[in-house]
Amino acid sequence: MAAIETTPRTRYPPSVWLAIIAVVVYLLIRDGWLSWISSPLPPPFYALPSSIPISHRYIPPAIVSKIEEATSRARTPVPLRDYALAADGGMVFDELTSPRATRSSSSSPELALDDDMRIGQCWQFTGSSAQLSISLPEFIYPTHITIDHIPRAIAANIGQAPRRMILWAVIDGSENRERLRANVDALHRNRSFERNHPSLTREGYTFVELADFVYDITQQDVQTFAIREVIRNLRIDIGLFVLEILQNWGADKTCVYRVRLHGEARDVL
Repeated sequence: MAAIETTPRTRYPPSVWLAIIAVVVYLLIRDGWLSWISSPLPPPFYALPSSIPISHRYIPPAIVSKIEEATSRARTPVPLRDYALAADGGMVFDELTSPRATRSSSSSPELALDDDMRIGQCWQFTGSSAQLSISLPEFIYPTHITIDHIPRAIAANIGQAPRRMILWAVIDGSENRERLRANVDALHRNRSFERNHPSLTREGYTFVELADFVYDITQQDVQTFAIREVIRNLRIDIGLFVLEILQNWGADKTCVYRVRLHGEARDVL
């Protein structure tokens, strides 16, 4: 009888579980859920001053500091500025974005530029391919792109996660266009996808492929991918991007939870 293939479960070291337990206990104490601890106790516990915050009465300051640092890292696991974040001025550019199936805000592409990662708060579209154009509040020299999805353990259908994607840049300005023309051979040698524009395009736009990558549902939920080195070396400043989703993981719909764009701010003379 043929062997049944099983997906190996990720095993975390004891230190990771201890850290998680410490964070949970600290948050329960901090928010008052364990306020019964502060009720009258026999000596020597009653001698603790009630004016001292409960978190500091029962957890040493050094531990509190470490836990706060850990929870902060958990909320922002990528230590890079997200230039696409809507709260900082990132916007969906409709002309190069796939048509909206509905005007409902519950599945709009703007959700992919938000940091709200609650279940269902995603840009959802029918099928496995579409594209999202993002206008940044300022020009940057792009270095990375990050894709967020909810954890596989709590996803109703992990097949809705995006799989293969291409990040394009819209080239603006005569200096940038000249740099492209002067390095066209190097760009073609390193290009992984044999076309020079996304599926949805418009006359008058010049595109360059920045990255071709796969979001892997067997890895961590937040995954960061580097921009092609040849592009980074050209120092082309970009303000308009297109993320083209080519495949998902087998579902009839796709959910894109968050797209982050990272880079260096353009020098202001």
